[in-house]
Amino acid sequence: MNLLLRNLFNKYCSVLKIVFLIFIFCLLSFGRIFSIMHLEFQSIPIFITEIILFVFFPLLLGNIKRIFKFFSIFFLIVFCYFLLGSIYLIIGISRLNYFACRDFIVLCAYILFFPIPFLCLDNVKSMKLFILAIAAANIVAIAVGRILIFGFQLNGFYDFFSKAKLFQIGIVYGIAVAFFIAFFFYVKNNFVKFLILTLVSINFYMILIFGVRSLWVAVICLMIFLALILEFKLMMKLYFKLAILFIAVSSILFYFDFKFLKSPYLDVALGRAKSVVYVYDKFGEILKGRADYFYNHEKFDLQEKWARVGYDDVVWRMKIWSQTMKFTSGHYLLGKGYGLYPSYDVWGYQNPSSAFVDSNITPVHNEFLTIFYKTGFLGIILFLAINFYVFIFSVRYIKNCNSKFIKLLLSGALGALVFWHTVALFFDVIDSPPTSVLLWIFIGIIFAAIAIDKRLSLNKQKCICGEY
Repeated sequence: MNLLLRNLFNKYCSVLKIVFLIFIFCLLSFGRIFSIMHLEFQSIPIFITEIILFVFFPLLLGNIKRIFKFFSIFFLIVFCYFLLGSIYLIIGISRLNYFACRDFIVLCAYILFFPIPFLCLDNVKSMKLFILAIAAANIVAIAVGRILIFGFQLNGFYDFFSKAKLFQIGIVYGIAVAFFIAFFFYVKNNFVKFLILTLVSINFYMILIFGVRSLWVAVICLMIFLALILEFKLMMKLYFKLAILFIAVSSILFYFDFKFLKSPYLDVALGRAKSVVYVYDKFGEILKGRADYFYNHEKFDLQEKWARVGYDDVVWRMKIWSQTMKFTSGHYLLGKGYGLYPSYDVWGYQNPSSAFVDSNITPVHNEFLTIFYKTGFLGIILFLAINFYVFIFSVRYIKNCNSKFIKLLLSGALGALVFWHTVALFFDVIDSPPTSVLLWIFIGIIFAAIAIDKRLSLNKQKCICGEY
């Protein structure tokens, strides 16, 4: 009987490895389009991400000792953060505030995803499949992005694609670029190298055309980080080649998109870039809180319109952040708790209407401020401790990494986190399910990669000592 149960559990684990790779592929291909898919139970939606987590829960319970043994200190920090979130969930439910469930899921419950890669991607072969899944997903995501910027209706599929958000697709592009650049040094075939750089160039072009300035900043931070974490001279040579190819690829796509197909997104991108000038001119006023929206309903050309809207976005964020700090006043140690939101005095504000899809919740658009106003100094210290531990531990390990594949995998995963955190400083990334879950998944990828490298090193030592 025990043998039968063990065989069934092993088959269950094998199936879960495939399920996880499919989940990653779909999430990185479609983002919000995929994550809002759900089943309904007594009119309550159960989203695909929560369903996946439920399916994996027996695997997590069955390996709790193994997880605790490997992560030790990190596990303790994560447990404290999870416990704090659980307390706020209980308080929220006791007050019949079901918005607390939403906050708990996106800010806390998704932590349970970080051991999943550690358990599912436990060898080099499975990690290579993971990289292939990212590459395949990126190609699909590029297609989705191009559908969005052209507004193709595709008969009955417009409603499906209209659920996507450009900045979330842009985050997927940045994650893919982090891995593509890292593994450029692993590939030996020149044609494959050319394909990798071409894909990177297309991703950069799409990010540029999207006109999301936070993504532009995140790209710069990613490139600097990869140059520092990998060999600097080699990276400079690579960037030079990439720059030449990017100019060629973007020129071809630019002509095709804006001269041939007449996409309207050129005005968006140029307008957003022009808004940087407005921000620079009125930076002092913005910091002092005296700046105000100056976009109105006069007839401007499209570039001027988007430049003014882009400036308004900056002013809007500054006001949101300032009012969030006022809302937190007097609750700096433990925060306001889950399910409570400020009533912002800003342009276009609407009261929250649902804890599910189309909630009308106005996010803070800053990951650290979001954590701080909900959980105070205690929560933000634990959150920072989690992320600093991951970065310091993995950067130190890279220096002594035995496998070149694992070293590049770690570099790509860290680059993905750098990109994620940079965008999360200016967008609702941590409180949006399709992007929030990525933080914990890539933390799990880092620990999974380190576990594989340690096991490979141990096996190598045993072979040298003649134990095999």
